Amino acid sequence: MKRVFFRIPHVALLLALLVGVNLVSGCGGSSVLTIAFTTSSQVLDANLSSRVMTIQVQGGKGKPSNLKADTTINLTSSSSAGRFDTSQSGLFSGDITSVTIPKGSASASFYYRDATAGSPTITATELPSQGWHQGSQQQKVNPALTISTASLPDGDAGTNYSQTLGSGGGTGTYTWSVSSGTLPTGLTLAGNTVSGMPTTAGLSNPTFSVTDGIDTATRVLSIKINPTLVVSSSSIPSGDPGISYSQTLAASGGSGSYTWSITGGTLPAGLSLDRATGVVSGTPSAPGTSSFTVNVNDGIGTASKPMSTTINAQLTIVTALLPNGTQSNSYSQTLAAAGGSGIYTWSITGGALPTGLSLTGNTISGTATANGEFSFTIQVTDGIGSVARGVSITIIGLGQITPILSASPNTLSFGTSTSQKSFNITNAGGGALNWNLSSDQPWVSFSSNSGSGNATITVTVNRSNLESGTYTANIRVNSNGGNQTIAVSVQVQK
Repeated sequence: MKRVFFRIPHVALLLALLVGVNLVSGCGGSSVLTIAFTTSSQVLDANLSSRVMTIQVQGGKGKPSNLKADTTINLTSSSSAGRFDTSQSGLFSGDITSVTIPKGSASASFYYRDATAGSPTITATELPSQGWHQGSQQQKVNPALTISTASLPDGDAGTNYSQTLGSGGGTGTYTWSVSSGTLPTGLTLAGNTVSGMPTTAGLSNPTFSVTDGIDTATRVLSIKINPTLVVSSSSIPSGDPGISYSQTLAASGGSGSYTWSITGGTLPAGLSLDRATGVVSGTPSAPGTSSFTVNVNDGIGTASKPMSTTINAQLTIVTALLPNGTQSNSYSQTLAAAGGSGIYTWSITGGALPTGLSLTGNTISGTATANGEFSFTIQVTDGIGSVARGVSITIIGLGQITPILSASPNTLSFGTSTSQKSFNITNAGGGALNWNLSSDQPWVSFSSNSGSGNATITVTVNRSNLESGTYTANIRVNSNGGNQTIAVSVQVQK
């Protein structure tokens, strides 16, 4: 038998080696390498660098296959915002798109960062292509971790404060802290809630930090604590019925933007409170004392204060008639008023007093130098309102023999318990003085209703049919020597 030998040209042998022909087995198949990720898939936060990622060239049965030459591995991501770098603190500028597996090694490492949340797939392929199996691995990218709270509201010292901080992105599991600066005194951070009762006014600029176990976000959030909100008005003044009233309530501290209200009791009839301005205004219609609670709200907290105000009895001039005088003789007569604030200022607003007489305080006095009847207008003000009344004084000339009525005192105040008081009728001139008495109120009576000459008159007031309050009356003394009025006031408490 002849042996037959086949010769394989050198060129053919070289090509067979390059394409991986298994000359030993005689099979026409090839041994294909695989690029594999040897690090696990990662969960990242957007814009945050990954931990190290490692790829490896593997042969059969997943064993590493060291390369006989430097080999470039191209890196791509299914996310257009994905970037690679060979340093965890690198720029991730997009310039790095591949890594090199050096000769004698099977592995290379890199880092990944993505600006967009999602599930990007990273793919590794050899350059130039040698028919290897490419490697790929899917990552999870959370939205970027952020503190969503842009600002914190002001607080008031002495008013409870509670504000929840907001965050977004990341893993969704958050831990909060104050990483620098301090919270206002009295406030604490528990979880994501700033709460407590601030005690001191001022501005704080704490830095808040939130971490999700992967990344940390920080933000400076200022907190302004206003001074304690208070109603600074200690009281509001009294008023008179029928007289326009206006008084502004005042507050201090807080935000400075106030809303007012009455939270207890009532204002006097005819008055109302402007919620925006704090002005109590109107025209009170009835006397009496009203108690109420004033409340102010600054949008953060409230403050209140109990107050009261009195609407006085109607201001009136009690004096209706003035006694006659005698020329060249001294004259003195006191004017009387009732109601109002009780603090009176008198003036002559029309006509003229007899020559030689003048008004000082509430007394008309002096020595008349001319005779005749003099008419004028007296006015009294109590600092709130004013009233006026026309009166006259007759001055009797020298040589005239005529009686002159003088009744004193010209005011009788019975208070709350006195029932009887007296006044004197005197003839200050010549001749016979004849007189009679009358009252404009049925609860006033006299010991004598008429008579001649000098007399002491006892006046009795009967409270039995009167309700609680202050009452006034006028006793008119009519005579042939002039007319005069006695002012009466009485208080009833039941």
